[in-house]
Amino acid sequence: MRYSREQLIERIRQAARSIGFPEAVAIVQLARESANFRDSVVYGPFVGGSGERGLAQFMPGTWARFGSGMHQTAYDPDASLAAWAAYTSYLMRLFDGDLTKVLQGYNGGEGHITNPERYGPPSSRARQYASEVLQSAGQLDTGGTGETTMPFGLPIWAIAGIVALLAVVVFDD
Repeated sequence: MRYSREQLIERIRQAARSIGFPEAVAIVQLARESANFRDSVVYGPFVGGSGERGLAQFMPGTWARFGSGMHQTAYDPDASLAAWAAYTSYLMRLFDGDLTKVLQGYNGGEGHITNPERYGPPSSRARQYASEVLQSAGQLDTGGTGETTMPFGLPIWAIAGIVALLAVVVFDD
């Protein structure tokens, strides 16, 4: 099915919510992957230099692990989003929700993070990708330390603690 840009963004929001992934990060990431939702990338026939296809630009090996059907199916936005959700959910579990590592792994391969002795550290391209996606989504990457911060420079855990404390103070009557 072909979606309008707004419909496609809503489908991305739904997929992100289904796995507990920040919607803004998902939208920025998939806009970047798909050349800002360009039709030839999302629906075909565009094929990236390493064989990437579809909305989430799946390489053949990653599609074989997380996609459904032949790699050509990645040109179906719903199939691509389902595979993106499965892969991103896997990466979220693998990296304990660390968005920087999730995005670096998505872009450059999770082996560079889980086993840098064997595969080498994440490439500068993968590090830059993660940083730019997080910054564009309104979250700040701390430059590869693995701790994602919100715009006021506070770590996400600190903001969650402040919100919880405020809830106790406000609703403790």
